[in-house]
Amino acid sequence: LLNRSAMENSAEFWKTYEQLSTRLKKKYLRKSNFSDSLEHFTKLAKHLDEERCPQYAAFCSLALAKCEQTVQNPLAEARAYAEAGEFFIRAHLDSGRLNYQEHLTAAIQAYSAAIKIYSEYKQFSLAGTLLLELGDHLVAVSKPEEAIPYYQRANDMNGGRVPVTFLQGMTSLLDCLVRAGELEDAAQTTAALLQFLTHSTDTGREPFRSAAARCKVDLALLSLVQPHLPKSPATQSECVHAPFSVSANQLDGLPAHVFVAVQGLLIAVETRDYEAFHYTCNSAYLFWNHTERLILQKLSDSLC
Repeated sequence: LLNRSAMENSAEFWKTYEQLSTRLKKKYLRKSNFSDSLEHFTKLAKHLDEERCPQYAAFCSLALAKCEQTVQNPLAEARAYAEAGEFFIRAHLDSGRLNYQEHLTAAIQAYSAAIKIYSEYKQFSLAGTLLLELGDHLVAVSKPEEAIPYYQRANDMNGGRVPVTFLQGMTSLLDCLVRAGELEDAAQTTAALLQFLTHSTDTGREPFRSAAARCKVDLALLSLVQPHLPKSPATQSECVHAPFSVSANQLDGLPAHVFVAVQGLLIAVETRDYEAFHYTCNSAYLFWNHTERLILQKLSDSLC
């Protein structure tokens, strides 16, 4: 239900919004009028944000974007669209059980408009940041499958030029692919990330050192859930299991207890000792990251 403050602000908002819009629709509109309207829409959006009415604040930001478009200020227009997207996301979250999907749809459209403008003006860093942000928002509202193409676009746009951001995007993409059950794509994504970390970063430094080790863990676990991974040297079982063989030494960047746990899981699955498998999963639960827990849950389901 709408809170009392939102209900009281509704009539006032539309009255003010209509007044500002009417001013903008005059046939002979001077530039000074635009500046005045921009200032008023900005103040109104800030006030509505403070009053916890994000959906109305979003409409003000959309109006700001239209104003900036008219005066041919594309980067400011993109910023206004991005702000509108953020407001719409908050409105979606505030709707609770009512779950207003139109707010989420409006958020995606606003973010997409901002991303398009930044891309057209070769502001790829800003566009990539918004793609990651939109993907994160979709994951937060339990729509990981819808987040996948945004993470993919962000990673393609980054291309490894900003290694830490690329690592963040690839890790988020991997998590969504596992959630969606796209395990072959998850394995290929993990292999690509491992190759990038190995050849394009200093794996002797964090966070790349531990990330590379975790990629090897993920590939080993994915090979158990999906034995017939696509034919590629990086995803062959003998390759992904080798770092955890009985004769192998401790894996650089990986805590010893996680290394031993992965060894135990591989042996348990190979010998079909499912009691040992479940014991190892549960005893090392706190040491797995979120993606690894998802993979292990899928593996556990497949063994039942």
